[in-house]
Amino acid sequence: MRFLAILLSGLIAHPAIAVSAGPVHSAPGIPWTVQAVVPPEDVPYFGGIFDGQPSRRKIFVALAASLGLSACAPRPGVSSPAPIRIPASPIVDTFKSRIQAESIQQDVQFLGDPSFKGRVFGTPDNEKAVDYIKSRVEQAGIPVSLQSVIVAGEQGHNVIGTIEGSDPVLKAEVVIISAHLDHDPPRGNPPQVLPGANDNASGTAGLLAVVEAYAALLKQGIRPQRAVVFAFFNAEERGSVGSRFFVSEMGAEKRSKIVQVINMDMVGWNDPVNPHRLRVAAAPFVSSEEDLAWILSGRTPLWKTTELPENPILQREIEDANDILGLGFDIRYDRVIYGRSDEDSFNQAGISGLRLRDGGFGPYHSPDDTVDRVDPVRIYKIATFAAFLAWRLANSDVRPMYHPFPKEISTPNVLKNAQLVKVIAEL
Repeated sequence: MRFLAILLSGLIAHPAIAVSAGPVHSAPGIPWTVQAVVPPEDVPYFGGIFDGQPSRRKIFVALAASLGLSACAPRPGVSSPAPIRIPASPIVDTFKSRIQAESIQQDVQFLGDPSFKGRVFGTPDNEKAVDYIKSRVEQAGIPVSLQSVIVAGEQGHNVIGTIEGSDPVLKAEVVIISAHLDHDPPRGNPPQVLPGANDNASGTAGLLAVVEAYAALLKQGIRPQRAVVFAFFNAEERGSVGSRFFVSEMGAEKRSKIVQVINMDMVGWNDPVNPHRLRVAAAPFVSSEEDLAWILSGRTPLWKTTELPENPILQREIEDANDILGLGFDIRYDRVIYGRSDEDSFNQAGISGLRLRDGGFGPYHSPDDTVDRVDPVRIYKIATFAAFLAWRLANSDVRPMYHPFPKEISTPNVLKNAQLVKVIAEL
């Protein structure tokens, strides 16, 4: 009954966070350069859920109420999965050699330094981090743009790098690799800085290394068939506002061209029990209110599963990438029904998104989330995995598909059904 009470209380409306657009510096001639515009009405938005720092309860109820869920489908005319068209060996060699733990460690040390005071959205320290990331992407030779986002009168920027695809048809589609660059403000009395070394200087440093590896491929004359976007999102700690705004500026047709989002968030801690563990967060498939009630009851095993039955194409790509790279990850899928990071901004809009996380344990949102607790080799492995998985998906003849949750299936409707309420209440 306590669980049911939480669900019911979460349906109460809350005032929404204000999001608006500002100017954007665009990279000319790049199809996936973002433009800052007012979010269109056809993009799902859970008003009030992200007011200030979101609670787990608000996120859980909001997404359970209107959840997009994953399945798979081939491109039209393709009956079965096909292998990537470009031999893997030079790609693997480049990713393994150009993504380096030493460089990652330097970036984590820089971005996770206490002098940044947590890289809090809307502050000069956050803009300093933005400038650093933008300059690094520019130095790699990748076209880059800034997307301006304003939250409750405070301004910040997403940093977006783009590689054009090589295939005349598939270049209109895109794979996105992302990480959020911001963290939380000081806390306590007296206030203590939260460095955010693992959350998420680790993912940001990993993504910078991925950018440099893709730049090395371009110098070899090797380009993916689909476009690849490197998205350093801001204001994730404010409710994934930067990524939601990125999604909102696209029309429905452009959103349909996003093949997959691979988000890296907190990738630097080791699991003390199983140092080879890699957690992959993806949403389960639900086709009825009965399914939703069963999931809400907690009886469906969704955490640390060994399979992703809703998305076999994506699971195959994930496990093939792991085998080819030889990194030895013990992969576990968290088939979650609420979002905790930027991939969910895409899931809510009907786009397939997943999150890579380290699976370890540490001082989350704490002054002790410091550089010395982060393992750069761990980040190197996950960044290499993200880079190669994105490459496979950018060159595959099949793509994971994400089917939005039917509008008539929702938590409020579940709670109107006495039998389903009984199932949940028996938790």
